[in-house]
Amino acid sequence: MNLEEFSRQLAANRDISPESLDERLQDECIALLANLERLLEELGVTSEAGKQVEVIEYAKEMLVEILEFLSERFGNEAVALEITRVCELRDMAKDVQTLVGKGFFSRMFGAKNASLELKQQAYRQLGEEFAVVFRAQLAVIDGNFRTQLFTNEWRASCRVFVDDFRRQW
Repeated sequence: MNLEEFSRQLAANRDISPESLDERLQDECIALLANLERLLEELGVTSEAGKQVEVIEYAKEMLVEILEFLSERFGNEAVALEITRVCELRDMAKDVQTLVGKGFFSRMFGAKNASLELKQQAYRQLGEEFAVVFRAQLAVIDGNFRTQLFTNEWRASCRVFVDDFRRQW
């Protein structure tokens, strides 16, 4: 991009009202939530079938969707504050997948000997951790709305999504 083109874009954005910017951000957020809801439906079907390893994969996909949205829209700094927690969640997900899985590595690392109650507890805890991280990451968007109305609508939509995730898990 050359300096002249950048100057024109900057001038065009100067005249945009806060409401217009919020509407644009809201449209992008609605598209994000639509993708997350699609994955959540698939997660729910998989959860009902008792396929815990696959459910965890859907949750990881949802987290990637959120992180990509935030970094593309607001820059890498938007996810930097929670990156340690995200990495811990990734590691926890891998451990729980091994624990609840039925594959070679699950048997090799002794998950076969773990009690069903322990497996279920670890799985439930992982779901709760995903919900907390989802909420924290989606809250990053709150501060980017310029009007309180749009902020409140976004927060309500996020609450519904996180509650739905908890129910589906």
